[in-house]
Amino acid sequence: NTATKTRTFELAMREGVTMGMHTINGKVFDMARVDEQMPSRATEVWEFKSLDDGAIHPMHVHGMQFQVVSRSGGPLNTNDLGWKDTVLVFPMETVRVVTRVGTYPGLYLLHCHTLEHEDDGMMLNVQIM
Repeated sequence: NTATKTRTFELAMREGVTMGMHTINGKVFDMARVDEQMPSRATEVWEFKSLDDGAIHPMHVHGMQFQVVSRSGGPLNTNDLGWKDTVLVFPMETVRVVTRVGTYPGLYLLHCHTLEHEDDGMMLNVQIM
């Protein structure tokens, strides 16, 4: 399959605030907001771009899988091989993945799997149509 769209997800921390410090694309999670919409069964390229110089972000998506194709920090390692639903993004690194969008319409989460980060706002709602 050929990718139909490329999406970039910038992972960052806001400075100088006490709530909602972890963001994706500058946004703190809002349960009532749909952040991304995508057709079911599409193939997309996603870039997880860390703007955080101090934390690793294990990025996880519900209802779909991806394959890691590149890391700005160096070559792929054996942990990157095969289909995944979670990928480690190291500080200041960009990881590109090819995503196979899920089959079933609905609302799914894309989030950092570090509990303190997701609880602090590092989640997005993804709607499969």
